[in-house]
Amino acid sequence: MQTALVFWQQRNIGGTIDALAGRATDVSTTNKAVTKIVNGGTNGLADRLSRLEKLLALSFFRKCEEAANKTIAFINYLLRVIV
Repeated sequence: MQTALVFWQQRNIGGTIDALAGRATDVSTTNKAVTKIVNGGTNGLADRLSRLEKLLALSFFRKCEEAANKTIAFINYLLRVIV
């Protein structure tokens, strides 16, 4: 877990997500940006986006997306405080 948090911070993934959220981009744009940071490219992105869109079509998963955004904000806060 600590390794993942350090990776997240060193690559400024939270900052990227925050910047994109400020521009009201869609989920696929954010997913593509994070995928490039984590994987160094977009191999398999189309498949992941397709699966994500199917999940988000369900009301339950829209609520999960909202919760995930709050979780990301919390993780960014923790990184600023403890790392």
